[in-house]
Amino acid sequence: KVAKTLLKILGHEEEEEKYLKFVPDRQFNDLRYTINSKKLHELGWVEQKSWEEGLADTVEWYKKYSSRYGNLDLALVAHPRILNK
Repeated sequence: KVAKTLLKILGHEEEEEKYLKFVPDRQFNDLRYTINSKKLHELGWVEQKSWEEGLADTVEWYKKYSSRYGNLDLALVAHPRILNK
């Protein structure tokens, strides 16, 4: 869902096949991550933005400020330690 939401935000929703490649899960990956936010709500926390709004804001922030950090290409590599071999 994250990748598809990013494609939508970036205007590439109709090009999913071009940008996404589905591969089998690695055996050690969890199939699902869940978060129980009950205690946060008990403390008075409330969501101020939807998932999609927050992700869109994050994308816009990176578009605006990523030049501060130089080349981000290595940050996008799934397993950067492999590059050091």
